[in-house]
Amino acid sequence: MDASDKTHLAWPRLLSVVALAYLVFASGRVRALAGSSMFRSMQRCGRHSLEVFATGCVFALFGRLLFRITDHGVTMQLLVNVAGIAAMVGVAWWMDSKRGSVGNRNATAGRGAAPDHRGWQLAR
Repeated sequence: MDASDKTHLAWPRLLSVVALAYLVFASGRVRALAGSSMFRSMQRCGRHSLEVFATGCVFALFGRLLFRITDHGVTMQLLVNVAGIAAMVGVAWWMDSKRGSVGNRNATAGRGAAPDHRGWQLAR
């Protein structure tokens, strides 16, 4: 088999990708960058990944429909992609703000129950 043939994903190639990802994500600079305020939107998207994924699927269907009924030039592709990313970040922001307000309300209620990570009251 030719070494440049990429038809099959061999285990050495997969192992090298995993090792490279480990080295990148284990570095202190990447961790410091991930903790910066520039990546807050990505953190929100990660906290609400199911909702963000569902929003992306719906926008992908609408984008595909839009491509079928209109011309699909570069401008339309950019517009659909920007709208989809904005919708996913918006859903993550909305879910995060909704979760924060429920958690704050439950924490200040003082009923002897502690809120769990979703803001629900846990009986003690």
